Amino acid sequence: MTPDVPAHGRGAPPPVVKVVWLVTRLAARRFVNRGFARWRKAKPGAPRGGTSRKGSAGRALIVFFSALFLFNSVNFTTSIVRNAATRAERRADPDQTLVDGNVLEFVDWAESERDSTSADPNARSELRDVFVAYARREGIRDEWARDARADALLRIFDEKGAAGFRRSAVPYGFFPSRALWYDRVSELDMVLPLGLVATLLAFALTLVSAFGGHTEISRVETTLEWWFTFPVSPRGLLLARVLETAFVNGLAWFALFPFFWVVYGCAGLGYLAPLIAAGLTIYVGLLGGSLRVLAETALRRFLPLRVVAAVQAVLSVFASILLVCGIASMAPAGFDLQASLADHVPVVALLNPFSLPLAALVEGREGTLAAVLMPLTALASVGIAVTVGAHLLRDGLVTSFTEAQGSRRGAVDDAVPRTAFRAILRKEVLSVVRNRTRLGQTLIAPLLVGGVQLAMNPSLLSDLRHAPRVAAAVSYGIAAFMLSGGATGSLIVEVSAIWLLFTVPRSVDRILMSKAVLWATVAAFVSAVVFVALVFLNPDFRLIDARYFLIVPIGLVIQAFVAVALGALGTDPFATDARRQLRPSMMYLFMLTAGTFGYALYTPSAWAKFTQIVLSGLLAFALWQKVRDHVPYLLDPTEAPPPEIAVADGIIAALAFFVLQGVLAALLVHADVSPGKSLLYAFAIAGIIVAVVALIVLEQSGLPDLMKALGLRVAGSRPVSAVAMGLGAGVIAFGVAVGYTHLVSHVGWLKELKEQTFKLSPADRDSEMLGWFKVLAVCAAPPVEEFIFRGLLYKGLRRSMSAFRATLGSALVFALVHPPVAFVPVLVLALFAATVYERSKLLYAPMIAHATYNALLFGFALQ
Repeated sequence: MTPDVPAHGRGAPPPVVKVVWLVTRLAARRFVNRGFARWRKAKPGAPRGGTSRKGSAGRALIVFFSALFLFNSVNFTTSIVRNAATRAERRADPDQTLVDGNVLEFVDWAESERDSTSADPNARSELRDVFVAYARREGIRDEWARDARADALLRIFDEKGAAGFRRSAVPYGFFPSRALWYDRVSELDMVLPLGLVATLLAFALTLVSAFGGHTEISRVETTLEWWFTFPVSPRGLLLARVLETAFVNGLAWFALFPFFWVVYGCAGLGYLAPLIAAGLTIYVGLLGGSLRVLAETALRRFLPLRVVAAVQAVLSVFASILLVCGIASMAPAGFDLQASLADHVPVVALLNPFSLPLAALVEGREGTLAAVLMPLTALASVGIAVTVGAHLLRDGLVTSFTEAQGSRRGAVDDAVPRTAFRAILRKEVLSVVRNRTRLGQTLIAPLLVGGVQLAMNPSLLSDLRHAPRVAAAVSYGIAAFMLSGGATGSLIVEVSAIWLLFTVPRSVDRILMSKAVLWATVAAFVSAVVFVALVFLNPDFRLIDARYFLIVPIGLVIQAFVAVALGALGTDPFATDARRQLRPSMMYLFMLTAGTFGYALYTPSAWAKFTQIVLSGLLAFALWQKVRDHVPYLLDPTEAPPPEIAVADGIIAALAFFVLQGVLAALLVHADVSPGKSLLYAFAIAGIIVAVVALIVLEQSGLPDLMKALGLRVAGSRPVSAVAMGLGAGVIAFGVAVGYTHLVSHVGWLKELKEQTFKLSPADRDSEMLGWFKVLAVCAAPPVEEFIFRGLLYKGLRRSMSAFRATLGSALVFALVHPPVAFVPVLVLALFAATVYERSKLLYAPMIAHATYNALLFGFALQ
């Protein structure tokens, strides 16, 4: 700027405030665009720009998994607050046996049955089953320990009856409420342990903000280089950097904001809780942004760049360990351990920067001091970071280095020829070894996190010594964690020369499949080593206990394919920043899907294990169907696969339906709606919402002739013939069900399975509910389930396989989501439903078959 230009005239540098606003708004817009750009749709006839066609699966995945992540965060914090309240109540009444309302209801019923002249002979065994379930809710994972806890409660019942129990004042539920805050003790009894959890979570997210996967400190980002072309002082640019990190931090808003909201809501702040939670999330974000600025300036200035990369890798692993420690407090045993540590910490420790948000809940001097210290701490941290950073950048930015380095170990003529397959796998291994961050996430972090879990949860170590099932689960968890850091990045290592993959005489999806096989082998080997190491800790290990480990390699093979597929779908080869080439949401999504397989390891039911394996395999198949559609367009930024109904559409719809139904049922029961009405209303509302949203998403995706694709309208079809086929299929399936019912009554284990499946609580044994079940079975279930399992799932399978295989696959999945005792007749019904759908091309045919089957079966059961 020339000296004669006025300070505020044309050509004058923009004010710092304006630059901060522009940069922060740009970061927020970029964050929103990444998540919701797919919602925008070009106007008909408008010329296409340089972006690809927008698909539908991405929108549904973003919305569904965002809602699921928020729900899990709320449930996670609710469990922590409940643990704090339960512990405080136990300390207040150490001589009482406290149970929740459901258990007390069964205790009263069992006592009435014991005193009755016509006592139910199964009352005591049913009560023991309730005690076992209650022990599981208390966080006791080992089956032997749960049985011991149930037997102890049963002895109290035998000695004292219902008088030996008292209903806990702390309710058990999935949603937060004011009743969860136990206020019959000193506030410090609640705030101190929660403050320790808040410290772990806030400190971890601060480290993630500074050293996480969003940036690579050893490299200067292209956006930062562009910022420094602004005619603004470095202080203004660094301030914008801090505010960008504070306000645009997806993990903080999805994890920390629900934590503060739930805690403050349970503490009685009511409608002010979300506003306070937003302010506290920004406060922690300012600490993270300040640390980020100091890391990007001071570390580059005083350390070699390779050392900077190593420091970032170590601190990223440390942040993961802190997060695991915080998550461990969700289990009662883990929370009790942390709370016992908090008992030995002076109250003044609550005034550390990361627990100040919880210290503000304490009435009196400590709370007032915490409320005053928070803004002062934020201002001081931002001021120090901006001042120090600007001083260190007085000579400009420090340049970066490239990790694509190596040494030639021999002449080119001496190189050993390798096949394309061997070369790709060798490159995969070298990419892990040479990249310190990926090496830490793949090998070091899983082992450290597993060790921290053992240190934070002593009961887990006890379980490992006596429960081989827990050892199998730990070996699976460590190997799955390794896949999240390694297998999801399988396509990232090829981005710099991804076009070479298209010159290899092998399709890209087959190359990725080879990488999935490699990672599955490595994961299975690591899990076996961990399991064998844990076996040596078990003094009572028997060879037959190895059966618990047999399912682990199966799960890891499936999860390896899931991880590679998610990594391929989440890779953006055109991203200029290497850290943004893979969406972090894909890693979180993989951890979510891998975690669901843990149920198959813990459950003693062989049926549940088989169900989990089939459903996980179906998820892997759906993702690879997407990969096959996606990879031919990797290098074309203006095109995308043509829209079609996919298996993923059916899986997303089914998951959304089951989750939404459960949430609505819980809300309705909480609103004192009868169980029968709650089930019907939740089923119907969830089904309508899922169906409408699915139709809207499929229509916006550009799927040609949507009604015909789903079978809701077919030109030249014969509706009378479709109705006749549906009626006939329903009658035949009903005949099979009647014969199977007679078989169940004559086979001991099937009869016992039926009794266990349809056991009702005392409050559910009401004949008035039968009417609601009838409406549900005949009017609500057929259209909803047939739309999901035939209209979406079968259609998606049919696209990639023959009619016979698609029929068998969709029928198997449909039967697996029903009770085990009903597997055979439901499988037959599903086979007939898919067959009439294939022959008639109309979705009405399987709906009629399903409704006919349910109506006849319900009438037969009543008769």
